[in-house]
Amino acid sequence: MEASTDKCFDFTQASPGPLALYGGTFDPVHRGHIYVARQVMAALGLDKVVFLPSGQPPHKVGHVRATAAHRWRMLELALEGEEGLYLSDYEINRRTRCFTADTLTALDRLCPAGTQLVFIVGADSLMELEGWYRPGVILEHARLAAVVRPGIREEALRRECQRLREVYGARIDLVFCGGQDISSTRVREAAQKGCALESWVPERAAKYIRDEHIYQEARS
Repeated sequence: MEASTDKCFDFTQASPGPLALYGGTFDPVHRGHIYVARQVMAALGLDKVVFLPSGQPPHKVGHVRATAAHRWRMLELALEGEEGLYLSDYEINRRTRCFTADTLTALDRLCPAGTQLVFIVGADSLMELEGWYRPGVILEHARLAAVVRPGIREEALRRECQRLREVYGARIDLVFCGGQDISSTRVREAAQKGCALESWVPERAAKYIRDEHIYQEARS
């Protein structure tokens, strides 16, 4: 899969300073993902976020509905005209399972000296980070931008952040986000029913989902 030249990010040409990575299956991408990227950019003073769609995520084996090619194309369409938002095919083109620790290690090595990786995670994922593969390596190679949604137990979250700092020397920024209560699960369910998706999914991506009949394979 190849992205348009203006959106496919080349890590070897990264500039000095922080560079945010936003991983996930994006099955499908929706407006909430773009909202989170924008909130992180604003909160941390960043000029770009690179979306890093996964190919074979180890924690979702058998649960990714759209093909890698479809998920990639939906992201391309969703990010058209979105300044500062880019794509990387590093994980989605790999035929083996991708672990975040391995990806961050590889991308950190690809980037020029002075580039500092920032990995975007949900606050709920941060609370479970020690269950991930080689969490110490993740925290060695990237600063974390933990996205905090309404309803999270903030006191428990801050305690965990402090513990990770003490144990691993973690660098963690909390980014508080409200609104945009959208999930890929809800979008898939709506697509299966033939509902309009434009309120949740950028228009070009919504049209692609409709035209390609994605997520409708189980429709009765």
